[in-house]
Amino acid sequence: MTAQKKTQRKLSTKQRKAIRALLAGMNVSDAADAADVARGTLYTWFDNPDFMAELRAAEQKALDDVARRMAGLTDKAVNVLKAQMEDERSAQALRAARTVIDAALRLREAVALEERIAALEAQVEK
Repeated sequence: MTAQKKTQRKLSTKQRKAIRALLAGMNVSDAADAADVARGTLYTWFDNPDFMAELRAAEQKALDDVARRMAGLTDKAVNVLKAQMEDERSAQALRAARTVIDAALRLREAVALEERIAALEAQVEK
C-alpha cells in the first residue's frame, strides 16, 4: 500500500472535503464552510502532517495536470507564432501564443525545481 493511500485513510471525510475545496480555489473560510467545520479547525489541520501531506500531494497532482495541458497547447501556440510570422494582422493571437509558450516554459522550470528539491529533501531525510 502506498504512503498516499495510508494518509488518505487517516484523513476524515471533512478533511478530504476541505482539501477539495482548497484545490477548487476557495479561501480558508469558504473551504471550512464547504467541509462543515470551523475556520479555526481548518487552520489546526494545517499543522497536521497527514493533512498537509495529502494537500501537497493533491496540489502536485493538479499542477501535473496543468503541465500536461500546457504542453498540449504549446504545439498550437508555435503554429500561431509561425502563422504570425507570415501574417502580422492578428496581434491578439500572437500575444496569446506568446503567453502560452512563456507559461509552459516557466511551468517546466518550476516542475524541474520541485523535483530537484524533493530529491534533496529525500537525501536529507535519510
